[in-house]
Amino acid sequence: MNRLIVYGSFAVVILLLYAIKKLFLDKIKNQVLRYILAMAVSYAVLIVFVIIGIENEVIGLAFQKTLFYFRSGGVGIPPIMIMVVVPALYSIFFIGYFKKDLSPEERWKVSKRVMLSVFVNGILSFVLLMLFYRSYYFGYSLSKQWSLIKASCEYIDWRFLPPFVGLMALFVYIMKREHFKQYKKDKK
Repeated sequence: MNRLIVYGSFAVVILLLYAIKKLFLDKIKNQVLRYILAMAVSYAVLIVFVIIGIENEVIGLAFQKTLFYFRSGGVGIPPIMIMVVVPALYSIFFIGYFKKDLSPEERWKVSKRVMLSVFVNGILSFVLLMLFYRSYYFGYSLSKQWSLIKASCEYIDWRFLPPFVGLMALFVYIMKREHFKQYKKDKK
């Protein structure tokens, strides 16, 4: 029964996001606005779903007691960890990653958008996962979660931020170099 509730929840969230995409977001011509609205809608749906799970004991217990196993004997993954990744996967469709017949420059632009989207969604997913995981499994209220975030920001060592930005720039440079090197190799 718990698995049925979890699978049903995934189906509802995915179908809701698909319906919003088809009915509203596909009509927007500006790609940046469409992407921003898509991410806002997907995270809003996720937050509403989590609040429903906190308020409804049946859904909350189903998510607490169910684990997904991707191979036999493997480690079980709680479904909320997978649910938090849904907006990141949803964003790939709005970036245009699956378009065919793009020039190398256009493909590189799409690759940069995907890298930026993965980075931003990774940070948002981590923060939301921390909030929701603790809410579901420990029964903390959202106000307690907010105070936890504010307190944790006081202990962040910000001196590591400039080297992190430098490593990100190096990563993008290497990706660009390899992208065009691979294109030249494929062209021969």
